[in-house]
Amino acid sequence: MKRHNIEFLWAWFDALRRRDTEAMAAALGVRAPDLGEIDSGEMYNVFTIEEEKITRIEDYLRRDEALAAAGLT
Repeated sequence: MKRHNIEFLWAWFDALRRRDTEAMAAALGVRAPDLGEIDSGEMYNVFTIEEEKITRIEDYLRRDEALAAAGLT
């Protein structure tokens, strides 16, 4: 994994820990060559956290749908 990818993940986890929804929303997109079959090559994940545990991860193809599902519209 390239260093900038690791730094991105640590920053995102830090924002999650601090419950900084603005920082998390700014970095919700994931791009990878393996996502080529998706028109934009990008997908968005929304995590449901209950009692400090991730209980669900939902994938969205559109950023606006992911933000709405996360209650960030």
